[in-house]
Amino acid sequence: MGEEKSKFIKALKEFKEKMRQKYGVEEMILFGSQVSGEAGENSDVDLIVVGEGFKDKSPLKRPFDLYLEWAMDYPVDFLCYTPDEFEERRTEISIVSQAIKEGVII
Repeated sequence: MGEEKSKFIKALKEFKEKMRQKYGVEEMILFGSQVSGEAGENSDVDLIVVGEGFKDKSPLKRPFDLYLEWAMDYPVDFLCYTPDEFEERRTEISIVSQAIKEGVII
């Protein structure tokens, strides 16, 4: 599992770099069952994605381009925030603050 996880993290880093170049993604955090070790066969990938490019988009439309670019064989759930929204939520009791504590920064 260690080698498989290492390949998975490497693929996420490559995805992040591609999204940085195309869409200005600044930060990405993997969280949830993929990090806690509780992922099952049908578990998805939970990613918080932070970028200035989300500023003028409605929250529901923000992940659209990311879904189009996702090429891994895992279902994915993107939570997309502007840097200001991310900073605001990191101090609240929220999924963002939990992901910062328990997640893996990509």
